[in-house]
Amino acid sequence: MRSRLQIISTRLSETQFEAARLAAETEALTISEWLRQVIVTQTSRPDRVLETLVEQFEALRYVLLNIVLHLTTDGLSVNRETLKTICTAADTKKLALANALLARATDITPKEH
Repeated sequence: MRSRLQIISTRLSETQFEAARLAAETEALTISEWLRQVIVTQTSRPDRVLETLVEQFEALRYVLLNIVLHLTTDGLSVNRETLKTICTAADTKKLALANALLARATDITPKEH
């Protein structure tokens, strides 16, 4: 039995239709398959609040791990400059770390075509 029972119908301008056709063709999909994939991908993405929370979590994790590393490594200490460097690096890396974590957690790759 087919699990896809609902139909979405919409009108497009010639330009919009041609853009959809070309995008589908580029991925070797029919327009219906391409639109389904776009809908699944867009509706499976985490919302921005969750993304922001995960970014901040990853930044805090990075800071904590680096402070512990400095405190447990012989001869290293955590001063104001070290902390500033660690926090700057955390801010730089947090988006990529959060995106990787969310991608693994949500696996937004469509399973069916």
